[in-house]
Amino acid sequence: MRPAVLLLAAALAGCAAEARRTLPPEIRTVALGVLRNDTPEPLLASLLAEELRRAFRLDGRLAVAEAGAGADAELSGTLKSYERLAARYDANNVVQEYRLRLVVELSLASPATGTAYGAGPRTFDRSAGLVVVPASGLPVESEPDAQRRLARELAREAVSRVLERW
Repeated sequence: MRPAVLLLAAALAGCAAEARRTLPPEIRTVALGVLRNDTPEPLLASLLAEELRRAFRLDGRLAVAEAGAGADAELSGTLKSYERLAARYDANNVVQEYRLRLVVELSLASPATGTAYGAGPRTFDRSAGLVVVPASGLPVESEPDAQRRLARELAREAVSRVLERW
């Protein structure tokens, strides 16, 4: 019985998923280019840029350079849409929770040549809940706090895709 357990443990040890970098090895630094904001929320682009910088620094596989400082790649794009939709009502038809949705299109290119990496721009579509009336033990949150959380989640996904699946 014991050898079977050891054999199973050895087989499962090889099943761990490993994140593999798909960017060319010469890309070691990334700069954040312009994030155009086509949404009605004026601070959303700067919030996303801040969260992208933070996510790259936390990941640590690419150094973050200032735009125009000789970075190997530049990430830029457009915030396409932002929506706040009612998601849950109480018995009196008062909104208790909203669903925030942010759609962003990002491109990764060589700042020297403008040549895009991969097949072109990538679209990121992310949603998050915003509880405005306490119910069922869910904490109430302000919309700016929920926007930051949404931007942070989208930034983590974008950094992961830049490094592993662009």
